[in-house]
Amino acid sequence: SLIEATKDQSKRDGRSAVEAYLYQTAPLDVAGIVPKIQKQGTDTVLFLGTGAEALAFMKEAERLHWSPALYLLSNSAGREVFEAPMSFNHKIFVSFPTSPADQTAEGIKEFRALAEKYQLPSQHLVAQLSAYSAAKILVEGLKRAGKDVSREKLIAALEGLNRFETGLTPAITYGLNRRIGATGAYVVEIDLEKKQFVPTSEWININ
Repeated sequence: SLIEATKDQSKRDGRSAVEAYLYQTAPLDVAGIVPKIQKQGTDTVLFLGTGAEALAFMKEAERLHWSPALYLLSNSAGREVFEAPMSFNHKIFVSFPTSPADQTAEGIKEFRALAEKYQLPSQHLVAQLSAYSAAKILVEGLKRAGKDVSREKLIAALEGLNRFETGLTPAITYGLNRRIGATGAYVVEIDLEKKQFVPTSEWININ
């Protein structure tokens, strides 16, 4: 799981022990959980909840005069994250599977044409780009598998993809023992004053 992977990586990096705080009911009880985490002397939080829950977490943390570095996944970084308290300015970091640097003029043109044709909403752009790129990969796999496609032929065709360009993501490579096309992410921080993402890293490969 992501939690176990985080614990393992922290141990390898010589960092202090990672504590996991799980919750199963909504909404998140920030008044109960935030003080517990603060009392541990925590300076970094990997938050795996929703964007609305992350915002509630930060507002409660500000009330307690506590502003740890907060790491989010891209699907948690909706518009509400820009409403975070200013005490979290440049302290919110988000991992993204792609960046504008990966997007070619042709790739952007193709996606915009599709978005206009089917009147796709402006929200959830990251998810739309991911879905569109996945569809392009599937189409390429079907082309390579040939007319008499089968499950085995499609898998073999996809395993043959090497640095395949979707025009919107990092180059995709699969293999016999590789089932994730792009193993890594970019990390950006959030500038709350300008309400924008600020790149803080190049592509970080987990291999």
